[in-house]
Amino acid sequence: GSLGLERYAFLLKSANETGPKYMLVDMKEAVPSSLIPFVKEKQPTWECEAERVVTLQKRMQNRFPALLSYALYKGKSFIVQEMQPTKDNINFTLLKDRYRDMYSVIDSMAILTASSQLRGTGQDGSCTTDELKAFGRRDDWQAAVLSYARSYAQRNRRYYDDFVAHRDE
Repeated sequence: GSLGLERYAFLLKSANETGPKYMLVDMKEAVPSSLIPFVKEKQPTWECEAERVVTLQKRMQNRFPALLSYALYKGKSFIVQEMQPTKDNINFTLLKDRYRDMYSVIDSMAILTASSQLRGTGQDGSCTTDELKAFGRRDDWQAAVLSYARSYAQRNRRYYDDFVAHRDE
């Protein structure tokens, strides 16, 4: 979601005698969520979009990037954080035929996602942990979500197949 947004990188020299001598700082423009048209619930009032992103990132992540903050520059809001030279990621092609490992990775990702959701409950008008757990126990929404996920997966597969068929053109 960064295409077309302003982004800056700064090289800072540390005044400290210990630790890294230089640090790269990333400053990326923040824009409103693409989900706004679909959300009916009242949302908190934020000074700017970057404040929204930074506040929720700090609330939901167990460990967030160093210097995570926001700034206003030339009438736009920006997320500021230490640039991370590498990010944790998973090469799923390496797990292609290792189903037990694939399930373990997906299970870990689900636990991390659930933990972040639970850390953010009951704040600024969001539902409480008990309300979130009660929603999870209901089954009236699950069939619709699974149906949508299956159709979306099929659509993405068609997009991928079309891409592969035409990538050399």
